[in-house]
Amino acid sequence: MSPALRVWCVQAGGPRSVAAILAELGDPAAVDEGRVWVDRQRVLDSAQVLAVGSRVEVHAARTGSDQAAVVAERDGLVVAYKPAALPSEPDRTGHASLVTEVAEVLGVARVHAVSRLDVGVSGLVLVSVGQAAHQRAAALREAGGIARRYVAIAERAPSDAALTAPVDGRNARTRVEIVAQVGPHRHPSGSEVSPVLLALCPVTGRKHQLRVHAGPLLGDRAHGGVRRLTRADGAVVELPRIMLHAARLEVALPGGEPWIVTAPVAEDLVRVWCALDGDAVDVDRAAG
Repeated sequence: MSPALRVWCVQAGGPRSVAAILAELGDPAAVDEGRVWVDRQRVLDSAQVLAVGSRVEVHAARTGSDQAAVVAERDGLVVAYKPAALPSEPDRTGHASLVTEVAEVLGVARVHAVSRLDVGVSGLVLVSVGQAAHQRAAALREAGGIARRYVAIAERAPSDAALTAPVDGRNARTRVEIVAQVGPHRHPSGSEVSPVLLALCPVTGRKHQLRVHAGPLLGDRAHGGVRRLTRADGAVVELPRIMLHAARLEVALPGGEPWIVTAPVAEDLVRVWCALDGDAVDVDRAAG
């Protein structure tokens, strides 16, 4: 199992409370740090008793290499880097989020997230500081003045129809470039899949749009993605999170000048692609 994620399946006769499971794993602080999930719900109480068969996911503690960071700033607009494990905005638990960490870095009380990335997705997020900047950013978004490019690894190439399928009953459209494809690997179902490396540019901005249009993405359990694939030589490739990264952000500034910010693709996504016999050079090409 990848060190970024440990999984515990609750067995009859074994520990049933979250606290007891974390004691077995040697990670008693994981609940307080917001790193424990059961059935895609964050665990808030370490005393919670789980049903037999429950799947407990414990994410590794974040280190200095996967903290939120300010990448670029201009006139109240800030491009920040979001690690995959960090939510874009605070949830009701009050745990760390991108906007709270960016506000702390900038020394301000609050920043607004203009764009958002799901937990499990890494990359660039646009935030604004102050009401005037937030209003400018909202106008840019409404006018289509914010363009994004993502790198993804999917189980298979999406069809043209999938890229224009409605999302939550609303029209949606995604542009896609198939950058590279690797040979077949065994799916947990027993079938074979040939994963593809994609460059994705959303034309509309529906919730989970890329995960629906290009899915299943590797690691995206909520949309049918798998947690592991098996290579032809029998080695297992673990997929600890959604294989999706926001690599490039382009903002149309007044006067038509483009403000372009890029971020290297997250190391864990590159490692997965290489473990599937892909070439890291292709990841750079996908990032644009």
